[in-house]
Amino acid sequence: MTEAIIIQLAFYGPAAALAGERTLALEVAAGATVGVLLEALAMQRPALAPLLPLCATALNGSLVPPGSLLANGDRLDLLPPVSGG
Repeated sequence: MTEAIIIQLAFYGPAAALAGERTLALEVAAGATVGVLLEALAMQRPALAPLLPLCATALNGSLVPPGSLLANGDRLDLLPPVSGG
């Protein structure tokens, strides 16, 4: 049996609106990467799927690429693109 870890997700801006909430605890297999978590999230929250490839990800406060490994209790912030003028 594969060990599972819990990742705390935080959504901002349009990501929060599409997710229907600002935070979510998501369970993934130990050894999962940010990219794997985003794939699982897209399956659980299909409305988010088109936005996820555009989002930056911050793991415990630092921007990280999709290949970054996750650990139990990590916090992942999903940061959608911002525009302004």
